[in-house]
Amino acid sequence: MRSISLLLFILLAAPASADTKCVSGTRCHEYQKCIWNGQIDQCSKGSSSSVSFGIGFKSGDEVFVEWIYNDKAKKPVELYDHGYALVDGIETKYWKTDPDCIEFEATDQNPSFGFGECSSGKLVNLFSCSLPPYDFTVLRKGNQDDKDWVSIKRRTYPD
Repeated sequence: MRSISLLLFILLAAPASADTKCVSGTRCHEYQKCIWNGQIDQCSKGSSSSVSFGIGFKSGDEVFVEWIYNDKAKKPVELYDHGYALVDGIETKYWKTDPDCIEFEATDQNPSFGFGECSSGKLVNLFSCSLPPYDFTVLRKGNQDDKDWVSIKRRTYPD
């Protein structure tokens, strides 16, 4: 299923990755203010299904994002409601930073990136802590000390 989705993304977004232009009649959307590694770049987001999509950046970089995947027991695992997605197969934290921008944290595989109407700057994890039953993560974008994003997750801890 993943390979079919990836193939569909390549077909939908391949023209987009070369010049960030979508082909008319496809499930593709162009954005002028995407982020790749803290820098503004143009990109196109092509949807291969309701739970996965690919993003092609004008710089030539591409990522494949899935909100839901099947575990080893073939049961669907939903990541979206927990603030995560699979990006090129790696579980990655995402944040809605600007009103119309979704940004993903950097991983060993990809730098931070975002799509929509984003502002420049890298998303940096300031700190994380656990105060059972909650986990807190605080992020800041670049040197914008007037804007921080806080994620609060309720967890179940063993007795």
